[in-house]
Amino acid sequence: MHICLIYNKQAGAADLISKFMFHLGAEHRCELCPTSVEQHAGLIAREAVQKGYDRIVAAGGDGTLNQIVNGIAPDFDAVELALLPLGTGNDLGRVLNLSVDNQDEACVRVLSRRVEPVDVIRISSADSYS
Repeated sequence: MHICLIYNKQAGAADLISKFMFHLGAEHRCELCPTSVEQHAGLIAREAVQKGYDRIVAAGGDGTLNQIVNGIAPDFDAVELALLPLGTGNDLGRVLNLSVDNQDEACVRVLSRRVEPVDVIRISSADSYS
């Protein structure tokens, strides 16, 4: 499996990324792709789809995941998306019952062959709320 792991190098994720790399098997190839500017995660994800990666790992929280989902949106069927929950709130990770507190379990789950579909919707509004 060819994996693109996208993370914010300013977010202090180095410990979990090291654990993730420890769990990689011989059947895995993984490229670490740090973001460098705002909204960079989506651009990296878009390029990963174009390069033919099998799985993109969002190593971060809901904001990073949002950028990546928007980056791969035109080609959802072309790549698998996994979440390594490193964010502050990890709302989606908690809703999906992912291991946000057990880092080793989270790493193993990201590398598993188990895939589940998730509905994605787009909501936009011209209204301004105060």
